[in-house]
Amino acid sequence: MSDTSANEPRLIKKYPNRRLYDTVKSTYITLEELADLVRTGEQVEVVGAKSGEDLTRQVLTQVILEEKGRLELIPVE
Repeated sequence: MSDTSANEPRLIKKYPNRRLYDTVKSTYITLEELADLVRTGEQVEVVGAKSGEDLTRQVLTQVILEEKGRLELIPVE
Protein backbone atom coordinates (compact mmCIF):
# COMPACT_ATOMS: atom_id res chain seq x y z
CA MET A 1 0.00 0.00 0.00
CA SER A 2 1.27 3.47 -0.89
CA ASP A 3 2.31 5.99 1.76
CA THR A 4 1.05 8.90 -0.36
CA SER A 5 -2.43 10.03 -1.27
CA ALA A 6 -3.88 8.68 -4.52
CA ASN A 7 -3.92 12.25 -5.87
CA GLU A 8 -0.39 13.20 -4.86
CA PRO A 9 2.71 11.86 -6.57
CA ARG A 10 5.51 10.57 -4.37
CA LEU A 11 8.10 13.33 -4.07
CA ILE A 12 11.68 12.39 -4.87
CA LYS A 13 14.41 15.00 -4.49
CA LYS A 14 17.45 14.81 -6.74
CA TYR A 15 20.67 16.20 -5.36
CA PRO A 16 23.60 17.54 -7.43
CA ASN A 17 25.64 14.43 -6.54
CA ARG A 18 23.01 12.36 -8.45
CA ARG A 19 21.50 10.96 -5.23
CA LEU A 20 17.74 10.53 -5.06
CA TYR A 21 15.91 11.11 -1.78
CA ASP A 22 12.49 9.58 -1.16
CA THR A 23 10.63 12.08 1.02
CA VAL A 24 8.01 9.51 2.04
CA LYS A 25 10.45 6.96 3.44
CA SER A 26 13.06 9.60 4.40
CA THR A 27 15.85 7.64 2.76
CA TYR A 28 18.06 7.72 -0.30
CA ILE A 29 17.07 5.41 -3.15
CA THR A 30 18.73 4.12 -6.30
CA LEU A 31 17.54 4.49 -9.88
CA GLU A 32 16.51 0.83 -9.75
CA GLU A 33 14.39 1.43 -6.67
CA LEU A 34 12.78 4.40 -8.41
CA ALA A 35 12.06 2.18 -11.42
CA ASP A 36 10.46 -0.39 -9.08
CA LEU A 37 8.17 2.31 -7.66
CA VAL A 38 7.02 3.24 -11.16
CA ARG A 39 6.54 -0.41 -12.15
CA THR A 40 4.23 -0.93 -9.18
CA GLY A 41 2.05 1.97 -10.32
CA GLU A 42 3.37 4.59 -7.94
CA GLN A 43 3.18 8.12 -9.35
CA VAL A 44 6.43 9.97 -8.73
CA GLU A 45 7.63 13.51 -9.11
CA VAL A 46 11.37 14.17 -9.17
CA VAL A 47 12.50 17.68 -8.35
CA GLY A 48 15.87 19.34 -7.99
CA ALA A 49 16.62 19.53 -4.27
CA LYS A 50 17.94 23.07 -4.47
CA SER A 51 16.16 24.50 -7.51
CA GLY A 52 12.76 22.83 -7.15
CA GLU A 53 12.87 22.28 -10.93
CA ASP A 54 10.76 19.38 -12.21
CA LEU A 55 13.25 16.69 -13.31
CA THR A 56 10.78 13.82 -13.59
CA ARG A 57 11.07 13.36 -17.38
CA GLN A 58 14.85 13.54 -17.33
CA VAL A 59 15.27 11.03 -14.52
CA LEU A 60 12.68 8.57 -15.87
CA THR A 61 14.31 8.79 -19.30
CA GLN A 62 17.61 7.94 -17.63
CA VAL A 63 15.95 4.95 -15.94
CA ILE A 64 14.60 3.69 -19.28
CA LEU A 65 17.91 4.09 -21.09
CA GLU A 66 20.00 2.45 -18.38
CA GLU A 67 17.62 -0.48 -17.93
CA LYS A 68 18.99 -3.68 -19.46
CA GLY A 69 21.65 -1.95 -21.53
CA ARG A 70 19.33 0.17 -23.63
CA LEU A 71 22.02 2.85 -23.77
CA GLU A 72 23.57 0.64 -26.44
CA LEU A 73 20.69 1.66 -28.71
CA ILE A 74 22.18 5.13 -29.01
CA PRO A 75 24.92 5.14 -31.65
CA VAL A 76 27.90 6.98 -30.18
CA GLU A 77 31.42 6.64 -31.52
